[in-house]
Amino acid sequence: MIINITFRNLITKKRSSLRRLCLLTLAALVFMLLYTLLRILAPQPDTPFSPFLLGWIICFLPYFAVCIWIVRTRPLTGNGKWAELAIIFLGTLIFHLQLLSLPAGLSRDAWRYLWDAHATIHGYSPYIYAPGDQILIPLRNILFEQSRYRNLVTNYPPGAQGFFLLGYLLSSTSLLGLKTVFLVCDLATSLALALLLIRKQLDPRKAVIYAWCPLPLVEFAVEGHVDVLVVMFTVLTLLCASSNRSSMRILAGIMLGMATLSKLYPLILLAAVVQRRDWRLMCACALTILLGYVPFLILGHGRALGFFLSFANQQGSNAGPIQLGVRWISYGLQLKEASILSLEHIVDGGVLGGAALLLLFLQNVRRIEPETATLILLGLVVAMLPHVFPWYVTTIVPWIAIALSNTTTEAGGSGKKIAVLAGWSFTCTAVLSYIPAIEALNTTPIWFCYYAFAYGPVLLGVSAAVVMWWLRTRRANLPGANSDGSET
Repeated sequence: MIINITFRNLITKKRSSLRRLCLLTLAALVFMLLYTLLRILAPQPDTPFSPFLLGWIICFLPYFAVCIWIVRTRPLTGNGKWAELAIIFLGTLIFHLQLLSLPAGLSRDAWRYLWDAHATIHGYSPYIYAPGDQILIPLRNILFEQSRYRNLVTNYPPGAQGFFLLGYLLSSTSLLGLKTVFLVCDLATSLALALLLIRKQLDPRKAVIYAWCPLPLVEFAVEGHVDVLVVMFTVLTLLCASSNRSSMRILAGIMLGMATLSKLYPLILLAAVVQRRDWRLMCACALTILLGYVPFLILGHGRALGFFLSFANQQGSNAGPIQLGVRWISYGLQLKEASILSLEHIVDGGVLGGAALLLLFLQNVRRIEPETATLILLGLVVAMLPHVFPWYVTTIVPWIAIALSNTTTEAGGSGKKIAVLAGWSFTCTAVLSYIPAIEALNTTPIWFCYYAFAYGPVLLGVSAAVVMWWLRTRRANLPGANSDGSET
């Protein structure tokens, strides 16, 4: 009789596992149908994209449903666990391949990447010569015709330029080669995130939060944005930094150096990963950055910064909430433009520098996880940017997966969970910034509606988390209270 009951339980467990796998497969099929719809709706450059944008936003509905289901369930055991991961990774590969051949209809940035490589291949530094310079007239081709900002030198660091060259060598007159390189990078990010979750003894299925997210899928597979490199190298940095072995600390420094060479701001993540006397990591990072700049310093006769400083002084309607807040206050005080820019830089430097020092201290006394510190620092960077394009927001998505896993397992993590969920919602609402890009809708009321939908939930969520943390800390200091803030 005992054997019969055990056999029944085994059959029931297998049926439950099979049902779970079928549901996950069905979810992948739903996404495949939605991305087939996006292929039909995909716009050509400079043509109306409203139907595509609506279809893209709809993709977030099953995405959040699948992710919440994954977060609220435990992974299968044995072969079932690996079968779930296989469906997730096979799914993201298929989604990428479905979208890869679509035209970059929302942004022409990827064409500029190839132009930079085109100029470099012919011996001209993209940090000195803008596409519109007379000396480059013989080089003009489809890359020049499709590029924008032709009067500006490049803003992309040498590490990114290396990947542009690789994409150019694969296909010199189309985006397919470059987007294929970025596809491989994005798949590597999903795999590295799963490995990091395993390393932290968390559920690797939660890599689906990044792997199936419609935001990076469209921005990287369709539009071909360079931020895919930042995401990949930051995840690899944290994966390597999760080990205390000397070789892994050096590798973490190299990965962080490559992230900085893709876009400069990841250097702030030193505060999230560096340990006491961590000279190997810091030296490896510095040497990687130096070696990355040397070829372009030689090619550009000592000039390799592009228009980075000019970008820092730009102002946009899609600025981050910190910069918007400073600007609105400055307008109320009737400050001049030069004073407003100076105030913005002071506030940005003070907030980011102060946060970095605090997180460095907390990380070294083991009061905060490096992944949480990374999420906070990248969130602050996004909040103070002069332009918050949707593809910039992709940098926080992997850390949402880690943070949701941590808040699920931590006691008293309700406040953190609210803040993380609010940040997660921004990965969807950031897409709404494309709406004011439509000329007829580029109005002040529409922008304020965007601020309310995109920044409002995040600010409310973070504020609620801070209040809950303060109340919990206050209760914990009361006589007779437990360490978690509850009364005995």
